[in-house]
Amino acid sequence: RTINVLQVDEALNVTSLCRCIDGHEGRGKLCTPCRRNTFSNRRSGTEQCTPCPHGSESSPASAACHCKLGYEADDKADDTEELSCRACEAGTYGKLSGGIATCVSCGGPRFTSLPKTTSRDHCLCIEKYILNRHSFQCE
Repeated sequence: RTINVLQVDEALNVTSLCRCIDGHEGRGKLCTPCRRNTFSNRRSGTEQCTPCPHGSESSPASAACHCKLGYEADDKADDTEELSCRACEAGTYGKLSGGIATCVSCGGPRFTSLPKTTSRDHCLCIEKYILNRHSFQCE
């Protein structure tokens, strides 16, 4: 029988010959999309979807995960090519830049925030300072 331009001998073991595309799991012709917050690709394997690492997420049928807002890729991660996300520290907030989550300073030494903050609006002035909403400075 011919599938597109590829001829498959049905006597062969289709389960061994066929592999699911990235973002799907299964064997042979029985492939289903990965659920949200899981992924599959050739490097990790496509027989079973893999959960996203801590601090990351994915859409359904994804081939990779990305860091959540309030986290950023850890540049100090080892060279295994595995995604490693670290929480935004106090005094920073999460921001999407070109679709990539990064941590940005709240604006100086008079600011603070809780870890994993996801908006500049959650940055607060330290004790004895008041936020000027027009200049976004602690005075």
